[in-house]
Amino acid sequence: AYAKGFAQGQAETALEWQHRMDDYVAQQGHELAQSLLAVSRSLESSLAGIQQQMAQDVLALACDIARQVVRQELSCNPQVLLPAVREAVSMLVAEGRPAVVRLNPADLAVVQQPLQAMTESASVQWLPDAAVPSGDCLVESGGTVVDASVSKRWERAVAALGLQSPWQEAKQEADSHGN
Repeated sequence: AYAKGFAQGQAETALEWQHRMDDYVAQQGHELAQSLLAVSRSLESSLAGIQQQMAQDVLALACDIARQVVRQELSCNPQVLLPAVREAVSMLVAEGRPAVVRLNPADLAVVQQPLQAMTESASVQWLPDAAVPSGDCLVESGGTVVDASVSKRWERAVAALGLQSPWQEAKQEADSHGN
């Protein structure tokens, strides 16, 4: 009876220790799962932040590339100024008021002929103005000025993307004003 009781006590003790071990392992597993979940959420949050930053960086890079392409196009092909001048003139001429269009003399020589044909019925005065940078256009009519400068058009275009990216970098602007 003693041996039987001793064996039963050992079996019960072993079973109780097995339950305690199972509970301990389950608790440790639960704590580990919670820790892993917290790490996973932290990584997801960090990844989302990195992706957002990368998206902004790629957008800024795309704008920088676009700025260079536009500069190159303006320097090689002044005809690209035509749509901007047409739009600026049509904004004021549609109201039947006379308008004065100021363009860089080199640009005016290129775009004046096609634009005069478009504005024959309207009273538009074309003025070469060396103070107007190449690629820019100012249209004045009855005290209203439409600024169709490249910098203003650029700022409006990138603002639509949620960016603030000046047409000229601060150093380039200082250089161009200093010369």
